[in-house]
Amino acid sequence: INFITNTFEILKREIEIVPTLLSKIYGEEEPQISYQIVGSIVEGDQFEGDIYRDRSLSSSENVGSYNIICTLSNPNYNIKYQTYYFEILARPITIKADDVSVTYGENDPELTYQIVEGKLIDGDKISGSVYRIPGENVGSYAIRSSLTLGKNYSLTFINGTFTIKPLDIVLKVDNYEKEYGQIDPNFSYIIEEGNLINGDTLHGNISRESGEDVGNYKLQTNIYNSNYNITINEAYLTITPKNVYLVASIYDKVYDGTTVAILRNPYVTGLIDSDVVLLYDRENCARFESSEIGNDINVSLNDIGLFGNKASNYHLILPNNLTADITNAQLENEGVKIESKQQAILYDGLKLAFSSSEINNDVIKIENHKSLLSYDIWLEDEEKITELNATVTVTIDVPEDVLNNNNIYVYLIDENGQKQLVASQKDNEGNLVITTSNLGNFIITTDNDSWIDYSAFIGIGLVVATALVVAIIMFVKKKKLKNSKKA
Repeated sequence: INFITNTFEILKREIEIVPTLLSKIYGEEEPQISYQIVGSIVEGDQFEGDIYRDRSLSSSENVGSYNIICTLSNPNYNIKYQTYYFEILARPITIKADDVSVTYGENDPELTYQIVEGKLIDGDKISGSVYRIPGENVGSYAIRSSLTLGKNYSLTFINGTFTIKPLDIVLKVDNYEKEYGQIDPNFSYIIEEGNLINGDTLHGNISRESGEDVGNYKLQTNIYNSNYNITINEAYLTITPKNVYLVASIYDKVYDGTTVAILRNPYVTGLIDSDVVLLYDRENCARFESSEIGNDINVSLNDIGLFGNKASNYHLILPNNLTADITNAQLENEGVKIESKQQAILYDGLKLAFSSSEINNDVIKIENHKSLLSYDIWLEDEEKITELNATVTVTIDVPEDVLNNNNIYVYLIDENGQKQLVASQKDNEGNLVITTSNLGNFIITTDNDSWIDYSAFIGIGLVVATALVVAIIMFVKKKKLKNSKKA
């Protein structure tokens, strides 16, 4: 038997080492790199050596990729190992800018920020700054960042908001007033609190609620500037009634025992609306202050107004100096006038009739008076009227030579020839005024001394004068005789 010697080989077992922990976050503790074996090992076999990342460089703790070194060995194994890298990942951190609010016109404060997620590793610092979008007017501006932490950090920055708020100012608007029909005044305002800055101006205007009738209308303010918070008070335009004036006079009237007065030709000045008219009760709107006869009697007005759709826009001012006369009822005919308080005595349609004549004193003898004139005076309707049963005054324009007598007497002779002395007097206008309750034949007389025979008085005067001369002569002779005897 030929035995050929040969070699029996125990071959190395093939395995592969694969790392399983390949990264960490910057700043975390260094982990123990684990691995797994692809293939099988004999039970109880051990490996010498280690598996770790390369930390030989000074920057080996910064973010980056580092070789994973494997020194594992066992002579019974053929260990396969590919190139693997251990990653140090950037550390996540979130920074938020602090929101800022200022009032328009104020200087910007220092902008700040906060780390809201994550933390810095001791010794690391943030570089850069935060800033805002430029702008000085009221509004919101983003706060942005130029911050950096280097490659070891994954920085998330949350923008902040820089808010410029409006500057408060308080405006004051006065209340306004105008009379109905006038144009609106110019509405204006003043700054009562606060100030405008930077040469700013306010824009807009002040208007009002629509309407032209009397009333209150709210002012509507449209004053603005986006950089200001404007507060303005409530104000109104008041339209007041337009003053208009009643122009009128009062009719004189015949005494009737009442104070009723009647307006004469009333009209209103100042109206600007054609549909507005004067409204009054003709019989009740005016009153004399006295019902008695007189001149320039004061008259008051009441219950006079305006009517129409626009009447409420006016204030009617009544005259306060109206006067008129209350006179007797009268009839007149060529120099003879009859007056009476009782208008019923001298009613419409009645006529005054009269006749006059000179008379002979020998024909009509009235005691010791001389008769001068005769007047027949009566009223006519459908018949002759002489009995009035009411007192009247009869004014007669008698000749001047009659009135020049010292005393005038007037007698009324009735139908039976009876004579009655009636009251009479001279007025300031050269008339004879008779007061009577009846009409008829009036005889005007005067005293007898106005018609005595002066020739008889002259004869008597001569006799008296002659006797007086004789007496004086006798007295003188006696005086001379006494003086001669004493001598």
